[in-house]
Amino acid sequence: MKYSFLLIYILVFVVNLQVTDPTIDVIYASGNDYELILVAEEDEASMKPYMSALLEFKETESHSFEFTREEMTAQEVTNSSKEIPSIIVKREGTVIGDVSGESLSKQQIVKQLNTILQDQKL
Repeated sequence: MKYSFLLIYILVFVVNLQVTDPTIDVIYASGNDYELILVAEEDEASMKPYMSALLEFKETESHSFEFTREEMTAQEVTNSSKEIPSIIVKREGTVIGDVSGESLSKQQIVKQLNTILQDQKL
C-alpha cells in the first residue's frame, strides 16, 4: 500500500510529461518600422537555415535589427503562425508577409524576405 502512492505519483508525472506541449523558440528581430519573428521548434534542424538567413539578412539590410529570444508552448504560438518553422514579417505592427516551410534553403529564405520588403517599398 505504501508503494502504491509512489507508483501513482510516478505514473501521473510520466503521463503529464507526454501531454505537455513542446517548447517553441521565438526570435524577434526588430528594427526601424520592421519586425521579423522567427518561430521554430527548439533544437530542430529545420531552424538552422532560418537562423542563418536572419543573420545574413541582417548583414545585407540597411536597417539595424536588435534580436531578442523567447520560449513559448506550441499552444501559444499557434495564434501567430500556422506553420513551423516560419519567419513572420511585420511593418508597424501589421503582418506584411511570411516565409515558411521545412525544405527551404538559406538563400531561398533570404530571397523571399527581400521580396517581401521590396514589395513594401513600391
